[in-house]
Amino acid sequence: MAVFIHCADLHLDRGIQAPDNISRELENKLARAAYAAFSTICSEAVNRSVDFMIISGDLYHHEERSIHAQWFFKKQMEKLEKAGIHVYAVHGNHDPFTNEEAVQLPENVHIFPPEGDVIIHELAEEKVFLYGFSYPEKAYTASPIPMFNKRNEEGLHIAILHGQESSQETHEPYAPFTVQELKNTGMDYWALGHIHEHQVLSRNPAIVYPGCIQGGHRKETGEKGACLVTMSREETDLDFIQSSKVIWTRAEVPIERAETFNDLILQAGRLLPVTETAVFCSMEFQGRGNLHYWMHRNKKELHGLLREEFDQDELIVESMKLKTKQPLVESHSELAEDIQKITAELKEDSSELTEYLRSLLEHPSIRRHLNGFQKEELEDILNQAETNLLLAVQEEENR
Repeated sequence: MAVFIHCADLHLDRGIQAPDNISRELENKLARAAYAAFSTICSEAVNRSVDFMIISGDLYHHEERSIHAQWFFKKQMEKLEKAGIHVYAVHGNHDPFTNEEAVQLPENVHIFPPEGDVIIHELAEEKVFLYGFSYPEKAYTASPIPMFNKRNEEGLHIAILHGQESSQETHEPYAPFTVQELKNTGMDYWALGHIHEHQVLSRNPAIVYPGCIQGGHRKETGEKGACLVTMSREETDLDFIQSSKVIWTRAEVPIERAETFNDLILQAGRLLPVTETAVFCSMEFQGRGNLHYWMHRNKKELHGLLREEFDQDELIVESMKLKTKQPLVESHSELAEDIQKITAELKEDSSELTEYLRSLLEHPSIRRHLNGFQKEELEDILNQAETNLLLAVQEEENR
């Protein structure tokens, strides 16, 4: 049996997107969050006396890693070395392999080279084969499967891969693979990295993304951490170790029953999380209701009031979205009906809207800052446009 920790996507020198007007204490906590998260994982490894640790890529956020991040990583590796814990790691798209590291790591750390390698980790009653390779450059788009040739020897066979399952579109398609391709190799465990959300793609064999160790922005919601893996030739058990020091979350607030702003605040307060960890909450108002037009007319002021009402030392309403609609009433305006019809059609098929936006996205000044829009972002644009147009129609009719 082998017991190990599988983590990935440390992004040690990544800046975390902080809301405006937060305390200096919380700013400092944000700056140290990824480091504190990895320190927690290493302490768990020592406390649980694991056999080894696997890091599946993106130890650092930048190709030019900072000395501070490298030195911190070295100190954590020394902590594991004192406990007799070996570490097996690969570099990913953010931190491709280099022979010119400024900081030398202790001998308990093995970094897999770009050409691939197989390491044998001897346990008292088991032999563990670890396979892996580091990215030679940032944009590695070749199939990784040829790198993993299972040896015909008894033992546990673990593959370490930083890459993306082909059907997923949340990240760049580096080292793309299918689940069936991984299964066909005959490996017993696939220690994946690159996707920042914890996912188990298969139980037999275990094909696992542990997710990143610390969320960096509002799209990386929920608790982040690592996997504690207990593995034998018969079964593999997974336990999640929470490491994140700051959590992004989303509260979905329905407006159907809210007749006054008092009702709205009461409902929003009930949905805020109660936790000892620092929380940045994105509040999303949804549904149809009488407050719809008022909320859109006073959007900026509403967000300010929510922060005044709910912000605490470590709970911040960092953003607000309005996905609301006007109450269902009989419409006598052909123009309003056309606006709603066209909006629905564009949501169903956004290719026409994407084409309209193409010239904007190809402008040099825009292209430097914006690669494109995700489906959810396009829907937000359409919802806001629909609301603004219907507001204008309503105001014109009321004159």
